[in-house]
Amino acid sequence: MSSFSKILSKIPDIPLSNLVMINDHEFVTASDSNIYYSVHKHVAHDKHGLYKYNTITNEWTLLIAYPQNCSISEHRICYDSTNNIVYLYGGSNNFCAFNLNTMKMEIIEGLTDVGSNPILLMINNKCHIILGSNSKCHYVYKPELKELDKIFTFDHLELGLCEHEVVHIQSKNKLLLFGGYDDMDGSEFDEIWECDVSEPDSECKWTKLKDLTLPIKMSNFSCVLSKNEDYLVIFGAGDLVQNFFILDLNEMKFYTSKIKPDDTGNPHAVLMYDEKSDDLIVAGFIRMVSKENDMNIPLGLMQVFHMFFDSEMLYLLYRSFNTKDRLYEIELNDILDEKIDASLTHF
Repeated sequence: MSSFSKILSKIPDIPLSNLVMINDHEFVTASDSNIYYSVHKHVAHDKHGLYKYNTITNEWTLLIAYPQNCSISEHRICYDSTNNIVYLYGGSNNFCAFNLNTMKMEIIEGLTDVGSNPILLMINNKCHIILGSNSKCHYVYKPELKELDKIFTFDHLELGLCEHEVVHIQSKNKLLLFGGYDDMDGSEFDEIWECDVSEPDSECKWTKLKDLTLPIKMSNFSCVLSKNEDYLVIFGAGDLVQNFFILDLNEMKFYTSKIKPDDTGNPHAVLMYDEKSDDLIVAGFIRMVSKENDMNIPLGLMQVFHMFFDSEMLYLLYRSFNTKDRLYEIELNDILDEKIDASLTHF
C-alpha cells in the first residue's frame, strides 16, 4: 500500500480562497482581508489581493492588490478563460472582476447579497453563482448588464446554504451539488442534487437524488473529478478528515479508501479540476481553535492536485499553530486502487 511522501513548499501566510487554473502551470487565488482572523492581523492590507502561483518555479506573485478600505472575505472565485477575467463573490457582498489583460480590478456594487461561500462556476462561458449563506437561489451573472439573473430557487431552504460543493461533469452535461451547512440552525446535510446544464438557463431545474446520499452529513469539504470523469474524490469532511470518499459516477456508489493521510489536522479542502489541461487543484483552510478567544479560525491552506503525464499527484498541506507547514504527495490512482465499499465502513 502506498503512503504519502513529504515534500517542501511555501505559501503566503494569509487565508486564501479556492484556486483556479489559468494555464497549464499557473493558478490564481484571492486572499481574505477581513481582520477578524486574529492570527493574520499582522498582514498589511497591500499584501492582500489576487495571487498567482507558478507550479514550475514554485513562486507566488501578488497580481492585483485590493484597494484600500475594500473588505473581501468568505468568497469564491472562478475563471473566464474567454475574456481572461477572474470573478469573485461572497461574504463582503463585493462582486469583483479581475481583468488579467489590463491587471485591473473592478468592483460591481448593488448585486443581490448571497452571503458567505457561494459556489462560482464558469459553465458555457457564463459565471454561475449557486447558493450562499443568505441565498437559496442559482444565479447567472450578466456582464453586459452587470446584474444577476435568477434561474432557480431551492424552495426547501429557509434562508440559504453555504460550505457546500458543486461539480460540473462535462461529459454528462450536468451539475452535482453535495452537502452544505445551514447558518440558521447549524445543521449539515447529506443530500445530493442534480441539474442538467444542456438545457437553456430558463429551463434550469435542480432535482434531489432519491436513491443516493453522502456517506455522512458534511460541510466545508471539497471534491474533484478524475481526469476521465469516472470518479469523484471527496476530502476534508470535518472531523473525518482522515477519510477519502470516492463516488463511482458510473455505478453511482460510494467507496472509501484504505489510504489515509500520514498526518493530523483538520483541513477542509477546496478542490478544482481544470478542463483545459491535465491539472487538478485543491485548496482550502483548516478549522482550528484560537488560543485567544476559543473561536473557530479558518487558516489559509494550499493543497494541490497536479497531474504528471499519466499519474495524478495529490498534494496535501497541513497548517497548525505549533508546527511548521507540512506538505505531502501521493498518486491519486493509489487512493482509487485501494477503495472499499463505504457501506461496510463505520464512521
